[in-house]
Amino acid sequence: MCDCKLLKKEHVGSGNYNWTFKCKKDGKEVVETAGNEQRARTLAELSCDDKKE
Repeated sequence: MCDCKLLKKEHVGSGNYNWTFKCKKDGKEVVETAGNEQRARTLAELSCDDKKE
């Protein structure tokens, strides 16, 4: 998996947040909605990996 950097989080209600990450390899920004940072980071890393192909 790639390495992602957390840029910001925004509360969207019901205990969920929009987490914005930056993919360190290609500089793309990914926004994931999740209740905690670990889940959001996992989703962001998967999204960053998908964008390479």
